[in-house]
Amino acid sequence: MLRNQWVPVRPDMWSDKMDCTVSVALGNGSKDQQMAHLSQMIQFAAQAMQGGLPIVTPQNMYNLGAALVKAMGYQNIDDYLTPPPPQQPNQPSPEQQLQQMEMQVKQKELEIKTADIQLKAAKIEQEAKKDAVDAQLKAAELALEREQNRAVAIG
Repeated sequence: MLRNQWVPVRPDMWSDKMDCTVSVALGNGSKDQQMAHLSQMIQFAAQAMQGGLPIVTPQNMYNLGAALVKAMGYQNIDDYLTPPPPQQPNQPSPEQQLQQMEMQVKQKELEIKTADIQLKAAKIEQEAKKDAVDAQLKAAELALEREQNRAVAIG
């Protein structure tokens, strides 16, 4: 079978350099056994996909389903299954997603540290202004004491 079409061949016309592999359904067990094995493989593959294991792709699942449909005796797989769309190469791998998440965490930590430093700087500036006002009050108090020749308490 070539491209889902039966093709007659005459091996006696082939040159010695040609190679061919013949697959005969003898010895592979009954159709029921094949379907049971394929069903088990489909269950395993589905569990692997749900568990996040990267050992099974949608194309693998389609191939397993196609083999099961063929084992059931149906020839045209496309009547029962739709091939999966090609995978997008732009999707980041799980490792890349993990790296992106780590970078986002580091970015957030940096933003928190920056905000903390800004808050500390604002507190220092506020205390400096308070100290400047206290110094002005003390200077005014001392000046008033000199003028009046007595102790004055302003602040």
